Amino acid sequence: MIQESLTNATLHYWSGGADDGLIFLLGGAWELYEITVPLLPLLLIGAGLVLLIGVLGGRHLARRSHG
Repeated sequence: MIQESLTNATLHYWSGGADDGLIFLLGGAWELYEITVPLLPLLLIGAGLVLLIGVLGGRHLARRSHG
């Protein structure tokens, strides 16, 4: 999808429509932004859970090995 946008932007640019190419490239970047932003909270929650499980798991293992 990104590759396609870049290719189309390049083709627009070389065909003489530099402005069109730039608009197309910005459109592709915005598309990527729109896809990524809704996923950010999920990524943050996921990272938080992984850290929490890692810390709790590490403490649990440390307690078991010392006990």
